[in-house]
Amino acid sequence: MTNSIYLYYLKATSTIPEVKAENKGFTTYLSSNNSFILNTNKTVFASINYWYQFPEASDLDNANAYSQLDISFKVLSLNKRWILNISGSDILKTNRPTYISYNSNNIKNDF
Repeated sequence: MTNSIYLYYLKATSTIPEVKAENKGFTTYLSSNNSFILNTNKTVFASINYWYQFPEASDLDNANAYSQLDISFKVLSLNKRWILNISGSDILKTNRPTYISYNSNNIKNDF
């Protein structure tokens, strides 16, 4: 098992008059990566990995919170010469960040 927590601060500035001049803020990122051996012969494995990004300042944009859950299973057979791996990425379909920015006329842009 590997768990991580990152706390960071971002400050971005622009001299282009048509965009927001500055964006700043703190945010946090969490992740947990877990690997399991499911039998005594060490031929069946599972992995569950999850990360979560809190709302953040991203350059001159702001992003909502988003996350991802990945799961995989691996089986070794024929004297560990063949590997069958089945994996799923973003199973909950939550890795969908939305970025929002405002230009100098306070017009909202999101993507």
